[in-house]
Amino acid sequence: MKNIFNASNSVEAYMVCNLLEQQGLEVRVENQHLQEGMKEYSASDFVRVLVVDKDYALASTIIKEWESQSLFENTQHKNKTSLGGLGFVLGTIFGAILVFLWLNSPMTEEGIDFNNDGIYETKYIYYADKLKRTEVDRNLDDKPDLIYSYDFHGVLSKLQADDNFDGEYETQYQFRRGVLASRKSDFKGDGKADYDVKYRYGVITEAKIYDPESKQLRKVQKFIHGKLFAAEFDTNGDGVRDKKEEYDFFEEIKNKRADQKNAEI
Repeated sequence: MKNIFNASNSVEAYMVCNLLEQQGLEVRVENQHLQEGMKEYSASDFVRVLVVDKDYALASTIIKEWESQSLFENTQHKNKTSLGGLGFVLGTIFGAILVFLWLNSPMTEEGIDFNNDGIYETKYIYYADKLKRTEVDRNLDDKPDLIYSYDFHGVLSKLQADDNFDGEYETQYQFRRGVLASRKSDFKGDGKADYDVKYRYGVITEAKIYDPESKQLRKVQKFIHGKLFAAEFDTNGDGVRDKKEEYDFFEEIKNKRADQKNAEI
């Protein structure tokens, strides 16, 4: 991950973090807890917002647009004292206060104990009465294998899934405005995606499958209305997709039935 923003404090860092999460980007805040006990350094030396490498350019654009409408881009507003400018300043301060209160509010939990063992199999975690995270234990081993994360507005932004129940979250789902936007699965556990899926308005459009050893792209699947209609293959691993198939409504290779029937005759 790359450092995309140096914050003056944790409140500002989480404002930027939530801004990017709302756009479906994978981000995290680093070193927000190091401010206490280290007063000789400025907060900006520690509190940073990190974004995955592939989203760096988009995140940079989003932050620049946000800064142009906020206190942090104050050069063009420095000498303006209009009522509208004052209202904007007060609004920004009020928003920062809300974020600060949210971050420093006590965490509360509630959940559902499906097998009556005294442990929640589904746990809801709240900050300041806002749902922040949901943890689900599907196989009843007392370990969450699904973790849903929500932004400041309570909108779903990320899902981590451990579908082989080994304790590692190999699949990451990203949501944009609460709607599924992408999925990445790292089945080998080496930090690189083996299965990369794109969605448009929550509907699958493309899936890329990589060789788990070489990490070379070997297959691309295309979807229309959520149904597979074509695929391209790199059959020999030379980096060139040299085989293409098209599929019918039943997702069988077109003309395959006719070929089989002719073969039988």
